[in-house]
Order: sequence, then C-alpha cells, then structure tokens
Amino acid sequence: MVLPKGGRTQIEGLRIGGLGGAFSVDKAWRRTGKEWWANEEPTAEDAEKLIVGGPLDVLITHDAPAGVPLRSNLDLPHDLVEQTVRTRLLLRIVVDTLAPPHVLCGHWHQRVVHRITHPDGRVTRVDVLDMENSRYGNGVLVWPGTPPLRVEPLDIRGN
Repeated sequence: MVLPKGGRTQIEGLRIGGLGGAFSVDKAWRRTGKEWWANEEPTAEDAEKLIVGGPLDVLITHDAPAGVPLRSNLDLPHDLVEQTVRTRLLLRIVVDTLAPPHVLCGHWHQRVVHRITHPDGRVTRVDVLDMENSRYGNGVLVWPGTPPLRVEPLDIRGN
C-alpha cells in the first residue's frame, strides 16, 4: 500500500496517515527524475490535508519530527542544515496538532525511540527505524489493538 502525502487509510480499525518525503542533502549528485524528485519534500498543503482529516492512531513519515534527538554523521554547511530542518518542523506541527500515539519514520539511519509529551498529557511514541540492511531495527512489527500499540523491532536475518 502506498499513501500519498497527506493521505489516510484504515487497517484493522487503526487510522493511519502518511506524510512522506524529506530534503535530500545529496541532491546535487543525483539524477533528476531517477534518484531525486523536485516534489520530494512534504508541503504545508500536504500537512494541512492530513490535519483537517482529524485524529490518527499512526503517522508514517520519512523524516522525524523536530525535537527527536538524532545525530548526524555528516558535516553539512549551515545552509543545507537549515533546509533539512524545514521538513522536521512541518512534521512537528502535524504531531503537535494531531498528537498521534505513534509515529513511524526513518531517514536518519539509526534506531531511536523517543516520546513527545503534549501539553494535554497525551504522548506520541516516535520510532525511528535503522538503515536498510540493518539486522535489527530496520523494521518493526505493530500489533493491532487499542493505542498505545505494541511495537517491536524485527530481527531481520539473511542477505
């Protein structure tokens, strides 16, 4: 299943929204239309479309919302760092507005679990997945039920 930016679906009674995309710091070395696309980053319109749809149980994104502690192994110039923050700030607005119990994302190539506590006491668990081909934490198993859901990292074996 593919969710467009700002798209929604229901699975096992769970309301799931998608807001994929992120700024590519390496787009200068990628081929337009093959490895990089001008519309990769989510827009304010995409975020608004998701927000007006109401509450979510799970939000699936590519980048992580601002405030999730992540470390970059890249030494980027200041202007690129500023551009990378745009998507994270937009995602944080969505998370602060909808307060979904769960956010699943990647992009940072590291496994991190972080909790965002909202002013009304609700909590959003953010699961940042590890990089492709990582044995542990590149995928998670989400058990259907009533949020908060049981989320477990998968131990991926093989090539």
